Amino acid sequence: MLRRNIVYFWKQHVGVVLGASLCTMVLVGALLVGDSVKHSLRGMAEYRIGQVDMVLFSEDRFFRQELADELDKKLKATVAPVFILRGSISNPDADEEAGEKSRVPNVQILGVDPRFFQLSPSGQDMPLEDGQVHINETLAQTLGIGEGATLNLRLEEPALFSRDAPLSGTSDKVARISRQKVSSVLGPEQFGNFALHGSQIPPYTLMLPIQTLRDGIEAQGNRANLLLLGKSSLSKFSTENANQALEKAWTLGDAGIQALEVNNGTHWSLRSGSIFINPVLEAGFREAGSGSSAGVLSYLINSFESGEKSAPYSFSAAYENGAASGLPDDLGDDQVVVNQWLADDLNLTSGSELTLKYFVPKGRRELSQAATTFKVHSILPMQSVRARGRP
Repeated sequence: MLRRNIVYFWKQHVGVVLGASLCTMVLVGALLVGDSVKHSLRGMAEYRIGQVDMVLFSEDRFFRQELADELDKKLKATVAPVFILRGSISNPDADEEAGEKSRVPNVQILGVDPRFFQLSPSGQDMPLEDGQVHINETLAQTLGIGEGATLNLRLEEPALFSRDAPLSGTSDKVARISRQKVSSVLGPEQFGNFALHGSQIPPYTLMLPIQTLRDGIEAQGNRANLLLLGKSSLSKFSTENANQALEKAWTLGDAGIQALEVNNGTHWSLRSGSIFINPVLEAGFREAGSGSSAGVLSYLINSFESGEKSAPYSFSAAYENGAASGLPDDLGDDQVVVNQWLADDLNLTSGSELTLKYFVPKGRRELSQAATTFKVHSILPMQSVRARGRP
Protein backbone atom coordinates (compact mmCIF):
# COMPACT_ATOMS: atom_id res chain seq x y z
CA MET A 1 0.00 0.00 0.00
CA LEU A 2 2.79 2.43 0.89
CA ARG A 3 4.76 1.58 -2.24
CA ARG A 4 1.73 1.92 -4.47
CA ASN A 5 0.84 5.26 -2.78
CA ILE A 6 4.32 6.67 -3.43
CA VAL A 7 4.23 5.54 -7.06
CA TYR A 8 0.74 6.89 -7.66
CA PHE A 9 1.42 10.33 -6.08
CA TRP A 10 5.07 10.60 -7.20
CA LYS A 11 4.62 14.10 -8.69
CA GLN A 12 3.33 15.56 -5.44
CA HIS A 13 6.09 13.88 -3.43
CA VAL A 14 8.78 15.20 -5.77
CA GLY A 15 7.37 18.72 -5.36
CA VAL A 16 7.50 18.42 -1.56
CA VAL A 17 11.10 17.16 -1.66
CA LEU A 18 12.18 19.95 -4.05
CA GLY A 19 10.43 22.60 -1.93
CA ALA A 20 12.04 21.35 1.27
CA SER A 21 15.43 21.26 -0.46
CA LEU A 22 15.03 24.82 -1.72
CA CYS A 23 14.05 26.10 1.74
CA THR A 24 17.03 24.29 3.26
CA MET A 25 19.39 25.90 0.73
CA VAL A 26 17.99 29.36 1.45
CA LEU A 27 18.27 28.95 5.22
CA VAL A 28 21.79 27.51 5.07
CA GLY A 29 22.89 30.27 2.68
CA ALA A 30 21.45 32.96 4.96
CA LEU A 31 23.23 31.47 7.96
CA LEU A 32 26.55 31.37 6.05
CA VAL A 33 26.15 34.95 4.79
CA GLY A 34 25.13 36.17 8.25
CA ASP A 35 28.10 34.45 9.86
CA SER A 36 30.41 35.92 7.20
CA VAL A 37 29.03 39.45 7.76
CA LYS A 38 29.30 39.06 11.53
CA HIS A 39 32.89 37.85 11.18
CA SER A 40 33.72 40.79 8.86
CA LEU A 41 32.20 43.35 11.23
CA ARG A 42 34.00 41.81 14.18
CA GLY A 43 37.27 41.94 12.27
CA MET A 44 36.72 45.63 11.44
CA ALA A 45 35.95 46.40 15.09
CA GLU A 46 39.08 44.57 16.26
CA TYR A 47 41.23 46.50 13.79
CA ARG A 48 39.60 49.71 15.02
CA ILE A 49 40.23 49.20 18.75
CA GLY A 50 43.05 46.63 18.71
CA GLN A 51 43.82 45.28 22.17
CA VAL A 52 42.13 48.22 23.93
CA ASP A 53 39.73 47.06 26.63
CA MET A 54 38.60 50.41 28.09
CA VAL A 55 38.99 54.11 27.34
CA LEU A 56 38.93 57.34 29.33
CA PHE A 57 38.11 60.29 27.07
CA SER A 58 37.62 63.95 27.94
CA GLU A 59 36.71 66.52 25.30
CA ASP A 60 37.01 69.61 27.48
CA ARG A 61 39.49 68.53 30.15
CA PHE A 62 43.18 67.69 29.96
CA PHE A 63 44.50 65.35 32.63
CA ARG A 64 48.06 64.47 33.61
CA GLN A 65 49.98 62.03 31.43
CA GLU A 66 51.34 60.55 34.67
CA LEU A 67 47.83 59.24 35.28
CA ALA A 68 48.63 56.52 32.75
CA ASP A 69 51.71 55.43 34.74
CA GLU A 70 49.75 55.29 38.00
CA LEU A 71 46.94 53.22 36.49
CA ASP A 72 49.50 50.95 34.82
CA LYS A 73 50.94 50.03 38.23
CA LYS A 74 47.57 49.62 39.94
CA LEU A 75 45.89 47.58 37.22
CA LYS A 76 48.87 45.63 35.86
CA ALA A 77 47.91 46.64 32.32
CA THR A 78 49.30 48.70 29.47
CA VAL A 79 47.83 52.21 29.69
CA ALA A 80 48.63 54.55 26.80
CA PRO A 81 48.18 58.36 27.03
CA VAL A 82 46.98 60.00 23.80
CA PHE A 83 46.38 63.60 22.77
CA ILE A 84 43.62 63.47 20.16
CA LEU A 85 42.64 66.51 18.06
CA ARG A 86 41.15 67.33 14.67
CA GLY A 87 42.92 69.26 11.95
CA SER A 88 43.83 69.43 8.29
CA ILE A 89 46.87 68.06 6.45
CA SER A 90 48.52 69.60 3.41
CA ASN A 91 51.15 68.27 1.03
CA PRO A 92 53.38 71.20 -0.04
CA ASP A 93 54.93 69.14 -2.85
CA ALA A 94 51.65 68.17 -4.53
CA ASP A 95 51.28 68.93 -8.23
CA GLU A 96 47.73 70.26 -8.40
CA GLU A 97 47.93 70.70 -12.19
CA ALA A 98 48.50 66.96 -12.47
CA GLY A 99 45.40 66.32 -10.37
CA GLU A 100 47.22 65.51 -7.12
CA LYS A 101 45.30 66.44 -3.99
CA SER A 102 47.22 68.88 -1.80
CA ARG A 103 44.98 69.16 1.27
CA VAL A 104 42.72 66.90 3.36
CA PRO A 105 40.43 68.39 6.06
CA ASN A 106 38.96 66.74 9.17
CA VAL A 107 41.95 64.53 9.89
CA GLN A 108 42.24 62.64 13.18
CA ILE A 109 45.56 63.78 14.68
CA LEU A 110 46.95 61.60 17.45
CA GLY A 111 49.82 62.51 19.74
CA VAL A 112 51.13 59.13 20.95
CA ASP A 113 54.01 57.41 22.72
CA PRO A 114 55.33 53.81 22.25
CA ARG A 115 52.63 52.35 24.52
CA PHE A 116 50.00 53.24 21.92
CA PHE A 117 51.38 50.73 19.42
CA GLN A 118 51.62 48.02 22.08
CA LEU A 119 47.81 48.05 22.04
CA SER A 120 47.54 47.73 18.25
CA PRO A 121 46.11 44.50 16.75
CA SER A 122 49.63 43.24 15.97
CA GLY A 123 51.38 44.78 19.00
CA GLN A 124 54.21 45.78 16.64
CA ASP A 125 56.49 48.59 17.79
CA MET A 126 56.36 51.61 15.45
CA PRO A 127 58.96 54.09 16.77
CA LEU A 128 58.53 57.80 16.10
CA GLU A 129 61.09 60.57 16.43
CA ASP A 130 60.59 64.33 16.56
CA GLY A 131 59.83 65.55 13.05
CA GLN A 132 58.35 62.20 11.97
CA VAL A 133 54.75 61.11 11.53
CA HIS A 134 52.86 57.94 10.65
CA ILE A 135 49.80 58.10 8.40
CA ASN A 136 47.21 55.45 7.63
CA GLU A 137 46.50 53.96 4.21
CA THR A 138 43.33 55.99 3.76
CA LEU A 139 45.17 59.30 4.09
CA ALA A 140 48.13 58.08 1.99
CA GLN A 141 45.85 57.00 -0.88
CA THR A 142 43.88 60.27 -0.81
CA LEU A 143 47.04 62.41 -0.99
CA GLY A 144 48.84 59.96 -3.26
CA ILE A 145 51.96 59.87 -1.08
CA GLY A 146 54.12 57.33 0.71
CA GLU A 147 57.10 57.09 3.03
CA GLY A 148 59.45 60.07 2.87
CA ALA A 149 56.78 62.62 1.93
CA THR A 150 56.62 65.95 3.77
CA LEU A 151 53.40 67.19 5.35
CA ASN A 152 52.19 70.32 7.11
CA LEU A 153 49.63 70.18 9.94
CA ARG A 154 47.06 72.86 10.68
CA LEU A 155 44.76 72.51 13.70
CA GLU A 156 42.62 74.67 15.96
CA GLU A 157 44.12 74.97 19.40
CA PRO A 158 42.00 73.23 22.04
CA ALA A 159 40.19 75.44 24.55
CA LEU A 160 39.33 74.76 28.18
CA PHE A 161 35.83 76.07 27.58
CA SER A 162 33.38 76.50 24.74
CA ARG A 163 34.27 78.89 21.93
CA ASP A 164 30.69 80.15 22.22
CA ALA A 165 31.43 81.62 25.66
CA PRO A 166 31.68 85.43 25.64
CA LEU A 167 35.08 85.32 27.36
CA SER A 168 36.55 82.51 25.25
CA GLY A 169 38.73 84.87 23.23
CA THR A 170 39.48 84.41 19.54
CA SER A 171 37.59 81.59 17.89
CA ASP A 172 40.03 80.95 15.06
CA LYS A 173 43.36 80.54 16.83
CA VAL A 174 45.21 78.04 14.68
CA ALA A 175 48.42 76.12 15.37
CA ARG A 176 50.73 74.96 12.61
CA ILE A 177 53.27 72.16 12.70
CA SER A 178 55.36 72.25 9.54
CA ARG A 179 57.67 69.94 7.59
CA GLN A 180 56.85 66.61 9.18
CA LYS A 181 58.29 63.62 7.34
CA VAL A 182 56.19 60.50 6.80
CA SER A 183 57.99 57.60 8.49
CA SER A 184 55.48 54.81 7.71
CA VAL A 185 52.11 54.15 6.12
CA LEU A 186 50.21 52.02 8.62
CA GLY A 187 47.88 49.20 7.71
CA PRO A 188 44.90 48.04 9.80
CA GLU A 189 46.98 45.61 11.87
CA GLN A 190 49.34 48.46 12.86
CA PHE A 191 46.48 50.66 14.19
CA GLY A 192 45.98 52.49 10.90
CA ASN A 193 42.21 52.11 11.35
CA PHE A 194 42.13 53.31 14.98
CA ALA A 195 38.93 55.19 15.85
CA LEU A 196 36.70 55.80 18.85
CA HIS A 197 33.51 55.68 16.80
CA GLY A 198 32.05 52.79 14.83
CA SER A 199 32.29 53.16 11.05
CA GLN A 200 32.99 50.91 8.09
CA ILE A 201 35.16 53.66 6.58
CA PRO A 202 38.48 54.27 8.39
CA PRO A 203 39.06 57.97 9.23
CA TYR A 204 41.98 59.96 7.89
CA THR A 205 44.60 59.51 10.60
CA LEU A 206 48.02 60.99 11.33
CA MET A 207 50.16 60.08 14.34
CA LEU A 208 53.11 62.01 15.76
CA PRO A 209 55.00 62.06 19.08
CA ILE A 210 52.75 63.38 21.84
CA GLN A 211 55.33 65.96 22.96
CA THR A 212 55.66 67.30 19.41
CA LEU A 213 51.91 67.86 19.30
CA ARG A 214 51.90 69.53 22.73
CA ASP A 215 54.75 71.85 21.68
CA GLY A 216 52.93 72.72 18.47
CA ILE A 217 49.78 73.85 20.25
CA GLU A 218 51.74 75.32 23.18
CA ALA A 219 49.97 73.07 25.70
CA GLN A 220 51.13 73.55 29.26
CA GLY A 221 52.50 70.52 31.15
CA ASN A 222 52.39 66.84 30.29
CA ARG A 223 48.73 66.67 29.36
CA ALA A 224 46.52 64.22 27.49
CA ASN A 225 42.79 63.91 26.82
CA LEU A 226 42.53 60.19 26.08
CA LEU A 227 43.71 57.07 27.93
CA LEU A 228 43.65 53.64 26.31
CA LEU A 229 43.61 50.70 28.72
CA GLY A 230 44.68 47.21 27.59
CA LYS A 231 43.74 43.91 29.15
CA SER A 232 44.88 43.51 32.75
CA SER A 233 46.92 40.60 34.08
CA LEU A 234 44.91 40.69 37.32
CA SER A 235 42.96 37.50 37.95
CA LYS A 236 39.79 39.45 38.67
CA PHE A 237 39.48 42.55 36.51
CA SER A 238 36.36 44.57 35.72
CA THR A 239 35.16 48.08 34.99
CA GLU A 240 34.59 48.48 38.72
CA ASN A 241 38.29 47.72 39.41
CA ALA A 242 39.31 50.29 36.81
CA ASN A 243 37.01 52.97 38.25
CA GLN A 244 38.27 52.32 41.78
CA ALA A 245 41.89 52.67 40.62
CA LEU A 246 40.99 55.85 38.74
CA GLU A 247 39.35 57.37 41.82
CA LYS A 248 42.51 56.75 43.86
CA ALA A 249 44.83 58.22 41.23
CA TRP A 250 42.59 61.11 40.10
CA THR A 251 43.37 64.61 41.38
CA LEU A 252 41.58 67.93 41.19
CA GLY A 253 44.19 69.05 38.66
CA ASP A 254 43.09 66.24 36.33
CA ALA A 255 39.61 67.78 36.37
CA GLY A 256 40.93 71.30 35.74
CA ILE A 257 39.99 72.37 39.27
CA GLN A 258 41.92 74.41 41.83
CA ALA A 259 41.17 74.42 45.56
CA LEU A 260 42.69 77.51 47.23
CA GLU A 261 42.67 78.79 50.80
CA VAL A 262 41.28 82.34 51.05
CA ASN A 263 40.51 84.87 53.78
CA ASN A 264 43.64 83.97 55.78
CA GLY A 265 42.86 80.28 55.66
CA THR A 266 39.35 80.56 57.07
CA HIS A 267 37.65 79.57 53.80
CA TRP A 268 38.29 77.48 50.70
CA SER A 269 37.66 78.55 47.12
CA LEU A 270 37.00 76.01 44.36
CA ARG A 271 37.80 77.35 40.88
CA SER A 272 37.44 75.83 37.41
CA GLY A 273 39.71 76.48 34.43
CA SER A 274 36.69 76.15 32.14
CA ILE A 275 34.64 78.87 33.92
CA PHE A 276 31.85 76.57 35.10
CA ILE A 277 32.21 73.86 37.75
CA ASN A 278 30.87 70.40 36.99
CA PRO A 279 27.68 69.67 39.03
CA VAL A 280 29.24 66.47 40.44
CA LEU A 281 32.26 68.40 41.73
CA GLU A 282 30.02 71.13 43.08
CA ALA A 283 27.95 68.60 45.03
CA GLY A 284 31.08 66.95 46.43
CA PHE A 285 32.59 70.26 47.48
CA ARG A 286 29.37 71.30 49.21
CA GLU A 287 29.26 67.98 51.04
CA ALA A 288 32.87 68.43 52.16
CA GLY A 289 31.95 71.88 53.45
CA SER A 290 29.25 70.43 55.72
CA GLY A 291 26.60 72.53 54.02
CA SER A 292 28.36 75.85 54.69
CA SER A 293 29.44 76.43 51.09
CA ALA A 294 27.91 79.00 48.73
CA GLY A 295 28.17 79.42 44.97
CA VAL A 296 29.21 82.58 43.13
CA LEU A 297 28.81 83.25 39.41
CA SER A 298 30.68 86.19 37.85
CA TYR A 299 29.87 87.64 34.43
CA LEU A 300 31.24 90.41 32.22
CA ILE A 301 29.00 93.49 32.03
CA ASN A 302 29.32 95.79 29.01
CA SER A 303 27.99 98.80 30.91
CA PHE A 304 26.17 99.96 34.05
CA GLU A 305 23.72 102.76 33.24
CA SER A 306 21.64 105.06 35.41
CA GLY A 307 19.93 108.02 33.79
CA GLU A 308 22.43 109.62 31.41
CA LYS A 309 25.48 108.28 33.19
CA SER A 310 27.22 104.98 32.51
CA ALA A 311 30.27 102.99 33.66
CA PRO A 312 31.65 100.64 30.98
CA TYR A 313 33.24 97.21 31.17
CA SER A 314 33.08 95.68 34.61
CA PHE A 315 31.90 92.54 36.38
CA SER A 316 28.79 91.49 38.21
CA ALA A 317 28.60 88.60 40.67
CA ALA A 318 25.54 86.59 41.62
CA TYR A 319 25.77 84.90 45.01
CA GLU A 320 23.88 82.52 47.24
CA ASN A 321 22.84 83.55 50.75
CA GLY A 322 25.72 83.06 53.16
CA ALA A 323 28.41 83.54 50.51
CA ALA A 324 30.16 86.20 52.61
CA SER A 325 29.57 88.28 55.69
CA GLY A 326 28.47 91.82 54.93
CA LEU A 327 26.30 90.84 52.00
CA PRO A 328 22.54 91.03 52.55
CA ASP A 329 20.59 87.76 52.62
CA ASP A 330 17.27 89.45 51.80
CA LEU A 331 18.19 90.54 48.27
CA GLY A 332 15.17 90.44 45.94
CA ASP A 333 15.23 89.15 42.37
CA ASP A 334 15.05 92.72 41.08
CA GLN A 335 17.68 94.16 43.45
CA VAL A 336 21.46 94.61 43.40
CA VAL A 337 24.18 95.67 45.79
CA VAL A 338 26.83 98.09 44.47
CA ASN A 339 30.06 99.38 45.92
CA GLN A 340 30.72 103.00 46.82
CA TRP A 341 32.94 103.52 43.78
CA LEU A 342 30.13 102.71 41.34
CA ALA A 343 27.61 104.63 43.44
CA ASP A 344 29.78 107.75 43.31
CA ASP A 345 30.35 107.30 39.57
CA LEU A 346 26.64 107.14 38.74
CA ASN A 347 25.17 109.13 41.68
CA LEU A 348 23.37 106.04 42.98
CA THR A 349 21.47 105.78 46.25
CA SER A 350 19.32 103.05 47.76
CA GLY A 351 16.26 102.67 45.54
CA SER A 352 17.97 104.04 42.40
CA GLU A 353 17.42 102.14 39.15
CA LEU A 354 20.49 100.57 37.52
CA THR A 355 20.50 98.97 34.06
CA LEU A 356 23.02 96.23 33.27
CA LYS A 357 23.88 95.57 29.62
CA TYR A 358 25.65 92.32 28.78
CA PHE A 359 26.22 89.82 25.97
CA VAL A 360 24.18 86.63 25.59
CA PRO A 361 25.71 83.85 23.44
CA LYS A 362 23.67 82.64 20.47
CA GLY A 363 24.31 79.94 17.90
CA ARG A 364 27.31 79.98 15.55
CA ARG A 365 29.45 81.93 17.99
CA GLU A 366 27.27 85.02 17.74
CA LEU A 367 26.56 87.40 20.62
CA SER A 368 23.52 89.57 21.18
CA GLN A 369 23.32 92.32 23.81
CA ALA A 370 20.64 92.10 26.48
CA ALA A 371 19.69 94.55 29.22
CA THR A 372 18.09 94.15 32.67
CA THR A 373 17.10 96.90 35.10
CA PHE A 374 17.46 96.48 38.88
CA LYS A 375 16.90 98.61 41.97
CA VAL A 376 19.83 99.37 44.27
CA HIS A 377 19.29 97.56 47.57
CA SER A 378 22.31 98.97 49.41
CA ILE A 379 25.81 100.35 48.94
CA LEU A 380 28.93 98.62 50.26
CA PRO A 381 31.71 100.86 51.62
CA MET A 382 35.09 100.47 49.91
CA GLN A 383 36.65 99.37 53.22
CA SER A 384 34.74 96.12 52.85
CA VAL A 385 36.71 93.30 51.25
CA ARG A 386 33.58 92.41 49.27
CA ALA A 387 33.52 95.87 47.64
CA ARG A 388 37.06 95.97 46.26
CA GLY A 389 37.52 96.09 42.52
CA ARG A 390 34.88 97.47 40.27
CA PRO A 391 31.72 95.36 40.43
